[in-house]
Amino acid sequence: MQDELQALHDTHTWDITLCPTRVKFIGCKWVYIIKLLFDGFIKRHKTCLVALGNRQEYELDYEEIFASMAKITIGHTVMVIVILKG
Repeated sequence: MQDELQALHDTHTWDITLCPTRVKFIGCKWVYIIKLLFDGFIKRHKTCLVALGNRQEYELDYEEIFASMAKITIGHTVMVIVILKG
């Protein structure tokens, strides 16, 4: 968890400020992941700090949300181009 917090701090992911009284605090939680090797042995333990966006209400807490997500087909297309270019 310390490594994750340090990484978030180093990349300036957020600024810690006081929450205004008119803004509803949504909170966050830790997600724990076990990364495995191909043979089933544990490679490492990983943690992610995620916002609890499910506690927001449309038009009350937010108007729009933008999350950049790459589709798997884009990854496949890039790989084909790399292979064709040698």
